[in-house]
Amino acid sequence: METKKLIQPLPIHRDATGCWTHPAWPSTDDELIPYAWFTERGLEVRERNFEGDAPEELQAAWFASGIANCSDWEPTPPAGDGWFIFSIHDTEDGPICIWVRREPKEYAYSTNGEDWTADWYSFLSQNDELAAGDECQRGEIQYADPAEFVDSDAVTSAMAENAASNDLGEWADDFPNISAEAKQELEGLLDSWARKNCDCSFYRVKNIETFAIAAEDLDQAEVMP
Repeated sequence: METKKLIQPLPIHRDATGCWTHPAWPSTDDELIPYAWFTERGLEVRERNFEGDAPEELQAAWFASGIANCSDWEPTPPAGDGWFIFSIHDTEDGPICIWVRREPKEYAYSTNGEDWTADWYSFLSQNDELAAGDECQRGEIQYADPAEFVDSDAVTSAMAENAASNDLGEWADDFPNISAEAKQELEGLLDSWARKNCDCSFYRVKNIETFAIAAEDLDQAEVMP
């Protein structure tokens, strides 16, 4: 079984082209790591694209000259604390910066292990009969990954149905006929779009534990392990 080491920020020493990658980046020929790789290690991840983030004059120089050098690009960190750069590297669409941070733990609470409330004060107000010594459950909140809800097969199936239903339908029996590589590319595009544009406020609860409420728990905003 793979040991998942705690990934820490390191000094960044960009090469002559402006690129740098954390040594913890897994050995792969792919430009992007599967999202699950980060979540399994307790990391949040955000992307910054050179196109759109770098000053316009840098973008113009890059795309006009074709010279692979983004040394003057200082990628914008995401909002919030704790973010550090995991990689700056080139892709088919230009340079990209991968930011990560330790995923802050949030907790939800329950009296039955099924109905959860993601706020201790709200949980107490909904269960005002609870008193010191009573038992309830606490679990870590794991927000859903928006990429769970996009499907490359659904997209290609919709394309096939749309083609079959128009006036060219008789010629579209094998449409779209795409390679495994093209399907993988589509999955990556859909995943990236979903994570960029669709925030999930709903969640699963993991690492559930039962605890007895202490008197001081009734007067604080959150119960910590």
